[in-house]
Amino acid sequence: MTGAAATRPTLSVCIPAYNRPALFRTALSSVVAQVGPLGARVELVVSDDSTDDATGEVCRRQLGAGGGIVRYHHNAPPLGMAANWNRCVELAQGRYVLLLHDDDFLLPAALAAIVEAVDSCAHPPEVLLFGVDVIGAGGRRRRRQSVRRRHHLPPERALVALLGDSSFVRFPGMVVSRAAYRAVPPFDEEIGEVADVLMWARLLAAHGLRREPAVTAAYRVHAGALTTGMWRPEVVRAAARIFDDDAVSALLADRRRHRLQARWMSQFVLAGAWRRLRAGDAAGALTVLELLDSSAARGAEAPVSRRAGRRALAAVAEAGRRGRGSAPHGAVLPCSTAVLLERPADGGGSEPGSLEESPAPSGDGDTIPGGQGGQHSEHADGDSCHAAGGGA
Repeated sequence: MTGAAATRPTLSVCIPAYNRPALFRTALSSVVAQVGPLGARVELVVSDDSTDDATGEVCRRQLGAGGGIVRYHHNAPPLGMAANWNRCVELAQGRYVLLLHDDDFLLPAALAAIVEAVDSCAHPPEVLLFGVDVIGAGGRRRRRQSVRRRHHLPPERALVALLGDSSFVRFPGMVVSRAAYRAVPPFDEEIGEVADVLMWARLLAAHGLRREPAVTAAYRVHAGALTTGMWRPEVVRAAARIFDDDAVSALLADRRRHRLQARWMSQFVLAGAWRRLRAGDAAGALTVLELLDSSAARGAEAPVSRRAGRRALAAVAEAGRRGRGSAPHGAVLPCSTAVLLERPADGGGSEPGSLEESPAPSGDGDTIPGGQGGQHSEHADGDSCHAAGGGA
């Protein structure tokens, strides 16, 4: 092992920041508070796309309190969303990279849990997915997306899980080896808001996925989040490109890809409509639902749940519009029943991470109520790791 490799951090926590200094302060503090005990095993990188110095000022005030390796970079002019994610990966020196958005934050002991998970295998996986708490306005936890035990999904199963559930991966739960990031194309700067899903598809197709039971991060749902404005025709068209990507088509037959596309798009659009309903915007929910009529959203064949779910949500939205402008959570039960009981894409058994196993509505404002992401799940795949002791 060379001297450079011997001193390389185990984990790079990279924060791509953009004009949200108050939220960024929380994200930064959540990392700084945990770095010290781990010493040089963890580095913190901030890639700041902000148009002013407010985020930089937060860094100057707080970074001195943290141990380990800390680096701040201001991008002038701003790079843009996906380009800034790529800049984070370029700046990272650790064996593994965690991209932590500036509106999310780490939970206590998260860094120690991530390092332990990497150390626990003689041959650590390239891609790991940790549990995430979905946090709403005011910091209230709406749901916990996690598994009961560590398990491995081989490439095809991991890809089906990702493409069969639009909420299967929460960004702050993903920890990816630096080598794996650099072996696939960078985050696609042209595809827009779904560049992360395309990246996950390529990584999972190449390496599969190890799911970890530790819950390490909070994924914040709020009005200012980038994903709030994702439900537009151009985003649906961009998302359709994911299902035609070479990495996906190499593993999945056309019919299966098309059915997964219809399934993913149904969940994605219904989740957007549900957000609008929670905000009291019934007319906006109906506008989002119109996206289901696009050819990109339908795929080759539209599952029955798409049509039934659309009718149910439209009825809820109409009731809300005639009433107070929003609908009670219980009124969405017919929709969740129609959408979430769809048969799996392969026609037999339960898909890993699919919404087929969903219970009654949970009241989560980020995804359609009752999504599988909020449940603990078990898989038959055992993990072949053997204790490897410490050391990076």
